[in-house]
Amino acid sequence: MKIEICQRIVTVPLAILQGLALIFSSYSQGFIEIRWDGYDISPVFYYFSICFLLIMGVYISLWIADQINVRGLGNGVSIVIFSGIAAALPQKMIGAAR
Repeated sequence: MKIEICQRIVTVPLAILQGLALIFSSYSQGFIEIRWDGYDISPVFYYFSICFLLIMGVYISLWIADQINVRGLGNGVSIVIFSGIAAALPQKMIGAAR
């Protein structure tokens, strides 16, 4: 139980670093622009909001995996990963058939 708490505490700074790295690399490659139409917003707010949304998405996925574990349906993380792969499979098959 203590190892799970330590893992979750360490996850936050690592997720922040990964989110910032994703934003900076996407910006440098031209995938995103740091501006919102009609609003003069600081890039710091933009970086913070995107990082916050990425971290919340990870924690929602982690919560779903924990709920699968608690209910005894199997290894929750594996099921979440498998469901992501299975959901993308039809689109990949359509793309491969073209």
